[in-house]
Amino acid sequence: MTHRIKIALCLFLAAAALSLPEPAALVRASQSPATSAEETQAPAPSPLTDTFWLARSGAAGEQVFASPARVAVINENIRARDPQSVNLANYPANLPGSAVRSAILAAAADALDGELWTMGRPVTDGERDAARRSLTLERLPDTAAVRRAVTLRRADLRALPISTAWYEDDDSFQDDILQGTAVDPGEPVAVLAENGDGWCFVQTRNYRGWLPVATLAFADDYGWALFTNPERFLVVTASLVSVNLPENAPDSSKPPSGSVPRHQKTAPVAAGPSPAAPPLLFQMGSRLPLIKSTKKTWDIIVPTAKDGQLVPRTIPLARDEENFHEGWLPATTNTLIRQAFRFLGAPYGWGGLENSVDCSSFAADIYRTIGIELPRDADAQEAVMEPRWALEDKGGAERYAVFSHVPPGSLLFLPGHVMMYLGLDDSGDPLVIHALSCYNAFSPDRQTITSQPVRRVIVSGLSLPLASGRTFFEGLTAAGTMR
Repeated sequence: MTHRIKIALCLFLAAAALSLPEPAALVRASQSPATSAEETQAPAPSPLTDTFWLARSGAAGEQVFASPARVAVINENIRARDPQSVNLANYPANLPGSAVRSAILAAAADALDGELWTMGRPVTDGERDAARRSLTLERLPDTAAVRRAVTLRRADLRALPISTAWYEDDDSFQDDILQGTAVDPGEPVAVLAENGDGWCFVQTRNYRGWLPVATLAFADDYGWALFTNPERFLVVTASLVSVNLPENAPDSSKPPSGSVPRHQKTAPVAAGPSPAAPPLLFQMGSRLPLIKSTKKTWDIIVPTAKDGQLVPRTIPLARDEENFHEGWLPATTNTLIRQAFRFLGAPYGWGGLENSVDCSSFAADIYRTIGIELPRDADAQEAVMEPRWALEDKGGAERYAVFSHVPPGSLLFLPGHVMMYLGLDDSGDPLVIHALSCYNAFSPDRQTITSQPVRRVIVSGLSLPLASGRTFFEGLTAAGTMR
């Protein structure tokens, strides 16, 4: 979702005919219903639970719709359609300076024009000029040498190389428009430029922006390969999980003598956890290089740094199949449903601020657990869907007919918003699960609109009305699936 479209969506969601319960009620209803003492049997599952939808899909929901080879083809097709999605394993060593300049300006576009606010006051011309100077575009060479690095901790990827928050209105301090996305530990990045003031402009697997140099460790060929192309890895299946970093973990930065890669050999197990080392925080879909598996532990590689250089270290991780899985999860309908509901009730946050998700990272994180690397923003996700059903100019009957084509786990799009389709409930109404910032309600006289925050992942129908009188259902622009 772009910043401008996102704000517009939030401002124009109106609840004049809203049948949606209050957000807290939604979250409560999404949990298993309580059973009274008089009841002799358990109640039927609620459509606000994954149990309901898993029962609907049955055995068909466990059928794999994309093999690993097919997933690889899907990812190549995504990269061909989305200019911000790349394969870092074979990223070029040099780029034209003009291309880097264009990328820097594109990332900053929303922040360099229009009225913006910070700390309850307008952003001044002087602040904006200083931000422009911080881009140091005049320093870019004709040919930019690409440096390779790995993130050391969860970090905020910014549109400008500044930490100050900027907003599009004077009374909201929730959606910092300079926030691009959150990048988890161990993410490889291509460093395209440095501004000399502690910031690097980087390319991640699906986004570009500025990271503090202090969050990066520059990598040699071997260290880079460990994180860009691990032969074995764990994928995070929890919505958010932390991993303690032990003290004196073995250095895995050098391959052993001979031709066998280090990550194919047994590494020593580290000593106990260090209270001084903050835990590493990973969001769903993150990939952790794996070198050894036993009945009780996994030995994984985590990034540390010495003098700014990457030092991969081996640490033990207690086996936890609830929150980690060796390799990608199977690409099934039920996998997508299960993973979506693991976010239920999770906080909404623009660009992953404060360890949260927004609508597009919600979708991307779920799909990444099966190996599909969706673009970061909702509009880009819509553009790469294949197959894709365009709905913008369709009538009601044609719109409804799409639900006979798209399976559960498919994505539905509004301008600037993405939702995961769950299926039709017992009344024939389509239900979705999505990360929603807010809706707005008309006053009784319909003269004013008041914002009603949701700011969490919820299950809802498509009857949410727009101020124009149209509903979510009527405003759908497309439906798509990667099958």
